[in-house]
Amino acid sequence: MQFMNENAFKFSVLMTIYKKEKAEYFDRALESLENQTVLPTQIVIVKDGPLNESLEDVIKIHLKLESSETD
Repeated sequence: MQFMNENAFKFSVLMTIYKKEKAEYFDRALESLENQTVLPTQIVIVKDGPLNESLEDVIKIHLKLESSETD
């Protein structure tokens, strides 16, 4: 039986976010994605209108983590 290499799986994750989301839950969701055995090729975040500052901060933190991991 042949198994596919986990690198052979390429997929994206699409997440929508709006201002009433709790920043803590959004942060946990992103952390969960980042800690999966098979990582997505990309995470696309769709902002449904303007976000509050705490949600924007969560996005900025995770963008920094991603860029520091690829450097």
